Amino acid sequence: MTNKEQNKIYLGIILVVTAFLLGAIRSAFSKILLQEGIPAQVILFFQTIIALLFLLPWILKNGTKNLVIGNLKQFTVRSVSGFAAIICFIISLKYTTLAKAVLLNNTSPLFLPILAIFVFRKKLKTRLLFTLAVGFLGIIMILKPETGAINRGDMLAFLSGALAAVSIVFIRLLQKEKDQNTQSIIFYYLIFIIICSGLLSIKDWIIPHNRILWIFLLIMGATYSLFQISFTTAFVHAPTSKISPFIYFGVIFAGLIDWAVWKNAPDLLSAAGMIIVIISAILSVIFTEKTPS
Repeated sequence: MTNKEQNKIYLGIILVVTAFLLGAIRSAFSKILLQEGIPAQVILFFQTIIALLFLLPWILKNGTKNLVIGNLKQFTVRSVSGFAAIICFIISLKYTTLAKAVLLNNTSPLFLPILAIFVFRKKLKTRLLFTLAVGFLGIIMILKPETGAINRGDMLAFLSGALAAVSIVFIRLLQKEKDQNTQSIIFYYLIFIIICSGLLSIKDWIIPHNRILWIFLLIMGATYSLFQISFTTAFVHAPTSKISPFIYFGVIFAGLIDWAVWKNAPDLLSAAGMIIVIISAILSVIFTEKTPS
């Protein structure tokens, strides 16, 4: 590997760590706004409008001629699953800790190989199947079904991870379209979120009642837009297998914020489950990369 290639990988790692630091910060502000009585759909509506305003110069850097939807069916599935994932995640923050919500939201690598069987007709090797089984065991340790009713926040965060995996698969399909580009995928996705969250907000519409909450929304919009750029650019500079493990820095950042702001610390079983899920998710990415298409 040349120095130039190595430097690109280092840059990709820095970008993905930065992206998930921004994601943890945005999630923390989402939790604060929920505690202030702002509905999840209203938070998402304002956050996305602000993010779109921040991203417009980047989206329109090559003009509007490239803002096309290559495959409407794939775009619709990507948008619906992506929107459902993000709204489930925000709502989950109201009922569970920040660290657990972020961890369960990032279980998508465990679902991707399973979806690949149906979408890309891939066969999974035994070691990958074993890794996925261990990963889902870790999820069970976090959800603790044996204790009775499962925390609704944990289940919503877990569902958001599954839905995010569907969204990622269809992003990959869209990126294979000749007339599709990253800017158009993000642009129309944000427009879709604004429309859907706006419609869902009609019944419970509320405008943030003080300047501090608006500052929080502004920070959320800015961090979301920077997350999109950092995360997208990271995968341009380095392969998935090299940088995906660093996605889980987001869980560490969320855990530190959770402890500093809400004094939450996971119990021993949940902590062990988190470690198992992170290791299994990282291995699933590596093993999936090595599986022939």
